Parts: sequence; structure tokens; C-alpha cells
Amino acid sequence: MDWLRQAALTRPEAAALVTRAGTLTYAEMDHAADAVAAIVASSGLADGAVAFWGERDPATVAAVWGIPRAGATAVAIDPSLPPAESMHLTREAGARLEIVNLPTLGLDLDLPEDLELVRKFELMKIP
Repeated sequence: MDWLRQAALTRPEAAALVTRAGTLTYAEMDHAADAVAAIVASSGLADGAVAFWGERDPATVAAVWGIPRAGATAVAIDPSLPPAESMHLTREAGARLEIVNLPTLGLDLDLPEDLELVRKFELMKIP
């Protein structure tokens, strides 16, 4: 059991993440991490690398917790890098699933055929 799950069980209504948009409880963050883990697991990549790029927001935090929950290795990509360099890092890591949490990122990338792209709006809906 990871630290987030333990906190969600012992103090589910306590603030886990405070953003400009609002506060998420440990229970909400735990649920969001489970949603990410389910996407990774359903992709059949539980033993592989999953790259994620994103803004500093709850969906990115959920990816940090959810990817390892599924048994995969999380590969954080700096969203300030040029898209070509980000794709290079993704390929070098051997990632076959990429979670993108930026509205326009990923639209013009030359994606390899074996790389699946999940955008934030497909990932989850959390405040």
C-alpha cells in the first residue's frame, strides 16, 4: 500500500492538494491515481515505461501516483522542452504509453506506431 492510499484510508477528507482551482482531498487524489492506474493496466503496459508530460495540476499528480500503482515505471517529461526533444526522451525510455496533460501538446508530434497517447480529457475529470 502506498502512502497516498494509506492517507486516503486514515483521513479521506483531509486536504491532499491545494491549487488555485480548489482543494482535493486524499480520497479524491486516491481515486484519481486509481483512474490513471486503470488506464495503464488496460493498455497492457504494467511492466513497461509510461511517459507523462503536464502542467502542475492534479492530473499530473495523479499520474505520479497512478503509473507506479499499475506496476509501470513513470517517466516524467519536462513540458518546457521542445516537442522533438520530448519525443526523443520518450523513445529512449522505451515508453509505449504517453499521458499528456497539456491542451495542445501532442497534436503535432510524430508519434511512433507503437506509442499510445492519452490526453488529459481522456484521462480523468477532476477539479
